[in-house]
Amino acid sequence: MAAKHAAFVDKPGFERILEENASLHGEVRILRENLEEERRKNGQLLGTFKTRQNEDFKNLAHAKKLSETLAEENAQLKAEIKSSNQGRHGSNFGGEFLKELENFGQKFEILHRDLMNSNLMKNLKGKHVINQDDIRALKNNFEKTITELVSIRNLLTNKKDSVPNGVLLTTARQGSKTNGIPSNLLSGNRTSSIEDLIHLNGPVTENAILDILHKRLSNGQSITKLGPVLLSVNSLNSTQFQALSSDTLCLDSCVKEVMDRLSERGIPQVFVLSGSSGSGKTYVSQVLNKKILEQGDKGLVSDICKHFLASVTVLQSFSLAKTTLNSNSSRVGHLYEFYFTDGYVSKTKIQCYSLDYTRVTSPLSGERAFHIFYEMLNGITQEERAKLHLQGYSCHNLHYLSGCPLPTEEEELKMRTTFEKWRGGLSTLGIPFTDVLRILAAILLLGNVQFVEGEGLELDVKGNNEIKAVAALLGVSGVSLYRGLTTKTKNLRGQVFRSLCEPTVANQHRDSLAMALYSRTLAAIVRRVNSFKRPTSSAVTSTSASGEAGLSPGSPGKKAAMTNGGILSTNHEGSPTLSPVLSSFNGLLSIPKGTTGLVAVMDMFGFENRNNVNQLEQICINLCSETIQHFYNTHIFKSSEEYCREDDIHLDADYVDNAACIELLTCQRAGILTLLDKESLFIRGTYLSFLQKVREQHQESECFFDPEPENPCFAVTHHADNVVYDARNLIHINRDTIPDDIVCVFSRQNCNFGFATHLFTSDLKSPQGQTAAPKGVLHRVSPTHTPELNRSPGNYEQSQTTFSQDFQGKLDSLLKTLVQAQPMFLRCIKTNLHQEPNVFDRRVVSQQLRALQVFETLRLLQSEFAHHSRFPTFIQKYGFLSSRPLGEREETEPEDCEAILESHLRKVHKDKAGMLSNSWVLGKKYLFYSDIMKQELDRQRDSRKSSAVVTIQAFVRGWLCRKQWITLKRSLEMQKKARLQSRTNHKHGSSRHIVPADHELSVDTKTAEQICCLHGLDMETPPPLPRSRPYTVMGNMKMGFPQTRIMKQDLLGGDGEVLLRKGEHVKVVSAARKRGFLLVEQRSGSNIQVPFQITELKVSPNPSPR
Repeated sequence: MAAKHAAFVDKPGFERILEENASLHGEVRILRENLEEERRKNGQLLGTFKTRQNEDFKNLAHAKKLSETLAEENAQLKAEIKSSNQGRHGSNFGGEFLKELENFGQKFEILHRDLMNSNLMKNLKGKHVINQDDIRALKNNFEKTITELVSIRNLLTNKKDSVPNGVLLTTARQGSKTNGIPSNLLSGNRTSSIEDLIHLNGPVTENAILDILHKRLSNGQSITKLGPVLLSVNSLNSTQFQALSSDTLCLDSCVKEVMDRLSERGIPQVFVLSGSSGSGKTYVSQVLNKKILEQGDKGLVSDICKHFLASVTVLQSFSLAKTTLNSNSSRVGHLYEFYFTDGYVSKTKIQCYSLDYTRVTSPLSGERAFHIFYEMLNGITQEERAKLHLQGYSCHNLHYLSGCPLPTEEEELKMRTTFEKWRGGLSTLGIPFTDVLRILAAILLLGNVQFVEGEGLELDVKGNNEIKAVAALLGVSGVSLYRGLTTKTKNLRGQVFRSLCEPTVANQHRDSLAMALYSRTLAAIVRRVNSFKRPTSSAVTSTSASGEAGLSPGSPGKKAAMTNGGILSTNHEGSPTLSPVLSSFNGLLSIPKGTTGLVAVMDMFGFENRNNVNQLEQICINLCSETIQHFYNTHIFKSSEEYCREDDIHLDADYVDNAACIELLTCQRAGILTLLDKESLFIRGTYLSFLQKVREQHQESECFFDPEPENPCFAVTHHADNVVYDARNLIHINRDTIPDDIVCVFSRQNCNFGFATHLFTSDLKSPQGQTAAPKGVLHRVSPTHTPELNRSPGNYEQSQTTFSQDFQGKLDSLLKTLVQAQPMFLRCIKTNLHQEPNVFDRRVVSQQLRALQVFETLRLLQSEFAHHSRFPTFIQKYGFLSSRPLGEREETEPEDCEAILESHLRKVHKDKAGMLSNSWVLGKKYLFYSDIMKQELDRQRDSRKSSAVVTIQAFVRGWLCRKQWITLKRSLEMQKKARLQSRTNHKHGSSRHIVPADHELSVDTKTAEQICCLHGLDMETPPPLPRSRPYTVMGNMKMGFPQTRIMKQDLLGGDGEVLLRKGEHVKVVSAARKRGFLLVEQRSGSNIQVPFQITELKVSPNPSPR
């Protein structure tokens, strides 16, 4: 490639370019030397004013710090230009690029001249008094210079056409190799010790954040803190989150922090995971789930934990599928709820948020169906294949799977292992394994059934053997299944008419049946998962609604719109609150009786933008992503603005508000989904009329554009990217209906498979009772929480809900849960688009950082408006830090808060004190302070709490020792008395039992002395053995002597002679002196000792108790 470009380069012209580049390099070097000289002079002058501690010199120190940062950035620019000179041969390095660099050089000269001619520099040279205006002017010049440096860096980064985007990750010992432009942060040790981005010094730039994430990921650290927010970078490596790693310890500390907040405040806690598809949200959520379950006394071995882990194993196989963006993409969102009682997990619950199930019948090109189908085909035995009518079938000849990429041998081996775990999970949950397999096998065989035009009136079937096998698996007759798929019933003014379907409609009914079987099976499993510890609920007999989160009770026909100008608002206490639309959802977050707290983990869909086609599935996914992003904006940015506005402080938080995009999608009057619902409920609605209405309504919207007017598509500007949606299949997918001709096939009169009947129980019931006759009613393919409607079959279309309405209702209920809980945000990031491990693509990561607004969050957290507290709350929490007595009056609260902060600054290091001096602002009602200040205050508070705990423990232990001293003193006196008496008896020849040395036990002398002291015993004279009891115990009865017992084995004498034989009846006269032996009377009249264990009592009809 380099030779190809070199052929078109004029050699003299290229040498001239190199000379100009070298000249520019020299100018930058001279500028760096001048700035370093000025920095040295500034340092000398600042040393003469070191004793003055006024506010002007604090600001001057800050200006000096910016000057040092500018020198570092100049050194970085020098290295970048040098690297560019070495790597530009053969690349598109023309005159336009040099012109831009020349312009930047001229800007640097102007900025440097303004800097040297400023009033501040003149005053410094003359050692005059410095005023605030001069310092502010110097700061502005520094900020302009930094901005130009960032612009040059971005220019150099964007111009490297011949350099690949990827950066190969290596271990710390091998070093990090990059083909891009080197960075002073990446090459130095500056980033190795940064665990929290808010401690990043110098100018906060996008490249600086990228360098930190890259360096930490190279060292095996994928989690980086951003104040209260966590950034998780998915390295796509199997070694991520190993035991005792820094990432695992970080998650441990987060879970501990959440549990502490739950115990202190009693507010539900929730982990909110967000990011694009393939960023590792599902993997991180499973790690968090295990960390939460380990909070119990039995850890992961308790029954609740085993039940939950088995549930996750089963649900993941039903939820995961391979897409073009992620080989393990979760197509079902989950909200994992853990209810605590006395600090331990007492109940778990899983809520599922399903998308459309068109993936079951028609996966997109280059993608696969759900994992469970492939796992089943690779994991079942030959005997199970015969029972499921799957002999001779594989992914090659099953129509629903044949168009998908086939698994490799390595993937098939992994699928077999996963299937065995899935089988064990079903057994743990108590779900019949065979019943679920019958449904899955019937779905696969349905794909091989095709209806075509026949010679007569009825349709012919291609795949007659398959439809018979499907009927056998579902427990219905082949004729009734055929009639249900090929018959269409209509209800006109109370009159029922039946007609035969066209082949296209019959094939659509077949696909609808396959999707309904899959979605309802998943819903039944979720209900069974959430019925743990409730024996009256079972997967076969329960008729309750699905365990999936759905619409709240209310008007069935009412659309659950998200917002009309914003989902959330903020109350005066700073917690995000529901908008008026969402406030109607009352009681969605209810904690069961007997539990004391709730911790939830939210693993929802990641943002998606496919290159080939984006359908209704992507609209719902991206709407969910927009909702979570809006909740993040409300919690982080809008709450700070509301508090500042309340205190008459103007705070213009720099962030991108995505409320307009949500309004475009969900507006009740003319949102895109609203127009789609209206067109879907209209029988003759088409995608062309829908597309025309959308273009007419939103052509002026800032978030809507029409990429190609002649194509049936439209585009939306989301917070992460611009997405083009195909409108051709939106109406068909949104209707999501299945006729009752198919549903009635599974009534109890027609179906002998109870599990299949249970899947359609809610649709088979009517106010008059269960009936098997179709009446022309349309039902939803996927289960919903919408209650039964009091409707007649003729007006169903006017009251039926669509898929998008149901999904928005589920999203509203999820948002209700988030608003009522205290969130902890985890922002997940993927390293590249090709799912390659250990490859860090800076362009891809940079795009995600912008979408997640990491840069804006960092700027807010470093400012003095990151956190806020009312004056009384702050004094109550941190009042112990004050070195002087507090007034404890309302009028002195601001002075008390300031005294607390100043006392804290005197205790920290001088370097930190200079950084924290301007990190708070006093308002009328609130105290605003930065996240760095909050961390320092919390560290002091935790240290004081630990010291107080140690003091309390020492006091209590001392009090207990003093209380026990009386008893201990009495024991010591008794011991002393016993020793004196023992010595007196020994002098008078008193004999005592002496234990031989070889029979002595090895004991701890100190422990034995303590025990003897507590009980008043003498170690020299052991206590006598207790007397043998004159009875034996049988059950709850004491049996006296004599007894008749039976020998369980032979009793041998010393010479091997058999004294008593097995099965012989003997008479026991009493217990022997030797412990564990009985005294047995022989026929000769003598007595012998027999071990108690080799005899058993002869049970008489009427035993005589003692």
